[in-house]
Amino acid sequence: MDKDEPMKRKRSQTRDEKGRCVPPFWRSGLAALLLGLLPGMTGCSDVYREVLDRPLGREVIRDPSAWWGATEGNATVYAQNPELLQEALDKISFSRTRAARLVGAPVEAEQDVCFYLVQDEALWRELSQKYAIHSNTVSLAVGNEVVCLARTREELVGDAAPHELMHVLMQQAGLRLPLAIEEGMALHFGWEINLEYHLSCGDIVQKKKSRPSGGPWMGLDALLQVTAYPREPEALLLFYAQSERLVQAVNELIGTPAMADFLRQIGVVGRGFREVLTEEYGCGAEQTAWVERVVSAPSEIVDKSYE
Repeated sequence: MDKDEPMKRKRSQTRDEKGRCVPPFWRSGLAALLLGLLPGMTGCSDVYREVLDRPLGREVIRDPSAWWGATEGNATVYAQNPELLQEALDKISFSRTRAARLVGAPVEAEQDVCFYLVQDEALWRELSQKYAIHSNTVSLAVGNEVVCLARTREELVGDAAPHELMHVLMQQAGLRLPLAIEEGMALHFGWEINLEYHLSCGDIVQKKKSRPSGGPWMGLDALLQVTAYPREPEALLLFYAQSERLVQAVNELIGTPAMADFLRQIGVVGRGFREVLTEEYGCGAEQTAWVERVVSAPSEIVDKSYE
């Protein structure tokens, strides 16, 4: 990530004399009530119709009067808690810019991304049972849409939004990556983006949870051949841990500015992991052996011991 570039934020909503967000007309009480009473009419707002055209929008926003929405650039956020809306939009817009540069996607891409911040726990359970990889998740992505469980600001401070953004943007960029690399990018850089955003806001962010140290741990080649998320909870946690460590190791070797090209070489050109490290970045046998050790050893320390 380019840490030297100042963070830019644009307020997309009007604010009242007390600094509170004033929603656009279609999200005002009267408009939302009318839309809620007449959801099947073709004369509904274009914005409301766009939500209904989204696969997840039809399932998530069932009562328009219970939701608030705002758009900045090509990022749209809908929230059940209006107090979270502007901060969520700021965070997602910031995260999208950072994530786009990391994966080599245009910052001003035509493809949009839509976030739904769910406060209703019953609705979240229903959605997560249908779409989530495992039961303990607090976020999920389907296509260009993301759903996050965000009842309070404390939950919004987590790395769920930038994590899912990494997944969405890698898909939008047409990257066909090994599952471990894609998940590792979302885990590692999703957290880094989240940390950068909240530190810039003066927030105190809770330390990231430690990854499991159990086993058995897969070797590098076996990890890169995984094509589906493990079903067993412990195996899934280990897969997450090894995937994150894989990306951490690559980032140590080639540096963050080179990650976009690294992803393109593998996910677009179709070259192999070891081939790219060796031929594009001059990594020798000692460096690739170090990556193997980082990935397959339970130690929490990512140390460049090959030097």
